[in-house]
Amino acid sequence: MSKAEVDNKHLVLKATLYDACRACGTTDRHFTQNDLLDLNIIPGRDLQTLLAIINALCREKLFVPCTDDGQPAWRWRPKEEADKYAQCDNEEQIIVYSLIDDAGRDGIWSQTIPKRLKMHENVFKNCIKHLLQKKLIATFKNVQNPTKKMFIKASLRPSEKATGGPFFTDQALDTTFVDMLKAFAYDHIKKQSTASTAKQRKNSAATGSGGIGRRTAAKVTKSQKNSTTPAVAAVVPKKRTADQMRGDTATRSDLVVMPAGYLHFPTIAEITEALTASKIVTDTVLDEAQVESLVICLMYDNLVEEVVVGDRKGWRVTRASKQSGESWMMKLQQQQQQQQTLADMEDISPTTFKNDGQDAPCFNCPVANLCDLGAPVGPHNCEYFATYLGMDAPIDQEGG
Repeated sequence: MSKAEVDNKHLVLKATLYDACRACGTTDRHFTQNDLLDLNIIPGRDLQTLLAIINALCREKLFVPCTDDGQPAWRWRPKEEADKYAQCDNEEQIIVYSLIDDAGRDGIWSQTIPKRLKMHENVFKNCIKHLLQKKLIATFKNVQNPTKKMFIKASLRPSEKATGGPFFTDQALDTTFVDMLKAFAYDHIKKQSTASTAKQRKNSAATGSGGIGRRTAAKVTKSQKNSTTPAVAAVVPKKRTADQMRGDTATRSDLVVMPAGYLHFPTIAEITEALTASKIVTDTVLDEAQVESLVICLMYDNLVEEVVVGDRKGWRVTRASKQSGESWMMKLQQQQQQQQTLADMEDISPTTFKNDGQDAPCFNCPVANLCDLGAPVGPHNCEYFATYLGMDAPIDQEGG
């Protein structure tokens, strides 16, 4: 058989073997020598012929050498990607482009290439310059090492490991998007893990803002007349307006925790499904691991806690009786609609309620052990207590 006939035969076998590999698996599949022979393309399973065909496919960049369990193997490359190697002007550019190609979606650091290839810095820079001009490669930033210059094939999109996933935009953490996701997850957990009493408690009209029971004006006046101690006047808060008293209707939560054994606390899968169905996530897909990281952040903020009932692992809000029925998500949307600048934006977090005495200065007073009626420190001259009761000044300074 003449050389021309052998070349024509190899040309046919090369195309047939390549098409057979494409039909048998994706670009990630590794074909060993026995795998290629089992395709029944090589006549008589001749190893010399197989070796010649493999070398021809590797020269044309249609086959990529690799290993499989320590044995030599090959994987096929699409013709469109193989044609890009023909745009390289010399062998140095081919080697550099091949190394960037092998790095895949994770990319490769610029200083790794010349060190691995033992290439002179000027030669490397010249190769990179031509590859960038031909738009065969591109640069990007890795969120784990933002100061490092990374290269990747222009036709590939960086992996989530390199870009940070859906929580990052242009290699920077999108705090606004993350806050919206956390707010939605929190509102969903709160809705599914609590029940409403359908009414808000209202403070009694006879109760002051500080939670100290007020007597009627007539009784107070009478007690003041019979008392010789100025401390009695200290417990009488300043008269408040109707608007101030109207604000007391929202000092209690109407949410109650679900009873023990409740089987419908939302799971990570259910939260992920609800988040996917919402209008918040439109151009990306969040998996359960990413949603779980959001819920873990809420747990570290002491907003939610894990609940295990049987084999079901769910989540519920902490201190349900102190949580507001107001939507955290709604508060964030209202802030965005106001188009506030980053400097003017406030740190919006879920509203929690406090009991009547939780803000009293007495609980954190450093001289509480010295405070007493008639003592140098007492209710009659306490500045903090006067502010707490809504008074302009302590009693002794008002001449009371």
